[in-house]
Amino acid sequence: MNRDRILACLLLLVAFAGLVMQRIDPFTDIPWPVAVAVAIVAAASGLTGVWLWVRSSPNRASEEQPPAAAEEPATAHEPAGAQEPAAAEQPAVGDQP
Repeated sequence: MNRDRILACLLLLVAFAGLVMQRIDPFTDIPWPVAVAVAIVAAASGLTGVWLWVRSSPNRASEEQPPAAAEEPATAHEPAGAQEPAAAEQPAVGDQP
């Protein structure tokens, strides 16, 4: 969760820098294709940053997920020799008095 938040902050900072770069005076003389590329990168960074921030919100992280082991049958993990222990305890036919 912390990694997502840190990356989201960095992406939002890149988006803000891209938008500021379009407005301040030294960068107003950049060619039109470069300005469009900066705007697209800034918008994509901003949207990705917001998505990462919302994805790692504390409300979603605190929701309890059902454990995957509860869905599996209980007999799936038994060893092969433990299926019929009573068969080994029965006396052979010739051993009866």
